[in-house]
Amino acid sequence: MPRRGEGGISFVFREQAMRVGESKKRTIVPGKPDESELIVRITSPDEKLRMPRAEHGPRLTPTQIDLLRQWIAEGALWSEYWAFVAPKSYSPPAVKMNGWVRGPLDRFVLARLEHERFAPAPESGKAELLRRVSFDLIGLPPTVPEQEDFVADISPKAFEKQVERLLASPGFKDGFATRCRETDRAIGALLTDLEERGLMDDTLVVWGGEFGRTPMQETRGGRETKFVGRDHHPGAFTVWLAGGGVKPGFSHGETDEMGYEIVKDPVEIRDLHATILHQLGFNHSALAYPFQGLDQKLTGVKAARVVNQILA
Repeated sequence: MPRRGEGGISFVFREQAMRVGESKKRTIVPGKPDESELIVRITSPDEKLRMPRAEHGPRLTPTQIDLLRQWIAEGALWSEYWAFVAPKSYSPPAVKMNGWVRGPLDRFVLARLEHERFAPAPESGKAELLRRVSFDLIGLPPTVPEQEDFVADISPKAFEKQVERLLASPGFKDGFATRCRETDRAIGALLTDLEERGLMDDTLVVWGGEFGRTPMQETRGGRETKFVGRDHHPGAFTVWLAGGGVKPGFSHGETDEMGYEIVKDPVEIRDLHATILHQLGFNHSALAYPFQGLDQKLTGVKAARVVNQILA
């Protein structure tokens, strides 16, 4: 597609996509695909007129063209870009285990668990709960005094006070919060756009880092340092996949409480690569060539497997 504003048209907003471009013709005429310049351009045999232009990408496939034609024929319905849509208020759903609910958000979580026929996990003890939230928010375990204060606090908002304390700490505000915003907003935009365009089933999204990171903070100078990071992790780290035939809402594998050692369903990097190749239509073991006395394959020289448990 043309860059924003090229040819006098833009596909960012509906009113811009419906206007007349430099061709003096309406780009999209709702209900009339044959009168829409968009359909004329994407089906044109003339390389000078065809969209997208050769330097911008390959021709659209017949399936993609039919989808656009159908969309226009059905009225070219258009939803605003998610970032510009004001959040809506939803009524908490009804649930069976009302005694488990402590707040409105719990109802949404429990409703999904009940729909999937899962039971909520047993409630953790106070010491374990504080340890988890502390690692999650600042990457450090609670100090002994912090732990003792929380265990001794029997007020209804004891946990809430600990969360507020952690959210106000430099370790959260100067480090993880900023980094999470930098990644989460982009990830959310990508997944939302793929879903809205009906491309999620045909697109495999893989998110990961160059190596694992420990769950505890790497301070390099003491607890109060402004350096916020997590040390290199050689044994366990998280990668998530979305779309492309991957089972949604599913977690595979488990580490110990510290997040340091794998205790259930380990997956090697070569297994992950074999699974990605499988979803792209490649047999990772089909191609092999001898090199330096070893049979080299797409996933290395060691045996690899497709992780079928995560596939829909």
